[in-house]
Amino acid sequence: MARLYLLYIAVLFGPLSGSAVITLIRPFTETFQVDLFTASLAITVYTIPFGLTQLFSGPIADAFSKKYTLITGLALFGFTTILVALSPTIEVLFVTRFIQGMFGAFQIPVIIAIIGESNDKNRGEAFGKLSVFINLGLAVGPFIAGLFESFFSWRDFFILLGLFGILTSISLVFLFDYEETQKNKTDTFRMKSRRTLSFLYTVISNVQVQIFAVATMIGFIGMVTTYVFVTTFLIDNGYDQAIASIPVTMAGIVGIFFGTSSGKSVDKFGRKTILFLGMFVAIFAEISLILLLEIDIFDLFISSVILMLIIGLANVFVSASANTIATEIIPDLKATVASYAGVLRFLGFALIPFFSPIYLLYGFNSLMLFSVFLIITGILLIIPLRLYKVEENQEFSDISP
Repeated sequence: MARLYLLYIAVLFGPLSGSAVITLIRPFTETFQVDLFTASLAITVYTIPFGLTQLFSGPIADAFSKKYTLITGLALFGFTTILVALSPTIEVLFVTRFIQGMFGAFQIPVIIAIIGESNDKNRGEAFGKLSVFINLGLAVGPFIAGLFESFFSWRDFFILLGLFGILTSISLVFLFDYEETQKNKTDTFRMKSRRTLSFLYTVISNVQVQIFAVATMIGFIGMVTTYVFVTTFLIDNGYDQAIASIPVTMAGIVGIFFGTSSGKSVDKFGRKTILFLGMFVAIFAEISLILLLEIDIFDLFISSVILMLIIGLANVFVSASANTIATEIIPDLKATVASYAGVLRFLGFALIPFFSPIYLLYGFNSLMLFSVFLIITGILLIIPLRLYKVEENQEFSDISP
C-alpha cells in the first residue's frame, strides 16, 4: 500500500500543471501582451504533444519497464516545467510547454497500468483513491497558482512545481519497490521496440477500445470546457484572479472527499453504470447553472461554486470508472490502452480553446448548452460498449479483439 501512495503523489503533477494554466490565461495575456485566444493556446501546445506522445508512452512501458519509464518521464517533466517558468516570450512559452507535454505523457498511463496490476479484486477502489489525488491536484493547482500570481509570480509557481517533480522522481528510484510483470524480459532492445508498435496496432484495431476512447473523450470535453471557461467568465465579470479560481478549486475538493467512495461504487455497481451516472450528473450541473444565471436568484460567484461542486462530483465518478475500464479491456496491455484513451481525451482538451468564439460571441450559457450536447453524445456512443469479465492470468493471445 505504501508504494501506491508514492504513485498517488507522482500523479499530482499533471493535474497541478493543467489546472494552474487554466487560471493563468489572463495573467499570460498581461505578461506577454497577447489576446485571450493566443494566451489560451498555452493549453493546446501542451495537450497536443501530451496526447500524441501517449501513443508511445504506454507501449514503451509495456515493452520495457513501467517503473523506469515513469521515473524518467517525471524527472524530465520537472526539468521542463522549470524551463516554462523562465520563458521570456509567448513563443518560448509555447515551445517549453510543448516539450513539457511530451514528458508529461509518461506519467498517468503508466501509473494507471501499475495500479491495475497491483489490485486485482479492489481495482475500482484503488482507482478511486487515485482520483482523490488527481482531484487534489486539480483543487490546489488553481488556488496556489492564483495566490502566486497575486503575491509573487506565476513563474515562481512553475519553478516550485518543477523542483517537486524532480525530487519525487528521485524518491521513486530509491523508495518504490515494484516487481515488473512484463513478459519476455530477455528480449533485445530491437525486439522490444518492434513489440511496442505491435502493442499499439493491437489496441488501435480493437473495436471496443475505440468505442470506449471516443465516447469518454467527447464526454470529457463536455465537462472540462466548464473548468476552462468558468474562471475566465468570473474574471470578465470583475472578480479577482484568486477569487475566480475558487470554483474550480471546490470541484477538486469534492473529488478528494468522494474519490474512495466512487471507486468502491465502481466495484459494487459496475463500471458502465457508474460511468453513465457521472455523465448524467454533469449534464444536471450544467443545465442547473444555465437556469441559475437566467433567473438570477444567486450571486454569479455562488452559482459558479454550486456548478463546480456538482461537476467535481460527476468527474470523480467518471474518472474512477473510466480508469478501471481502461485496464480491463485488454488486461495484458493496460498501459497501452490507458495511453490510447488518454491520447483522445487530451487531444479533445486541446480543442477547447477553439470553443472560445462561442463564449465571446454568444455568451457563457450558449457554451454550457454546447457542453451538454457533447456529454449526451458521449453517453449515446458508450451504450454499445461491451465489457468482459477477463481473468487476470489470461494470456494476451487468448483475448479476442
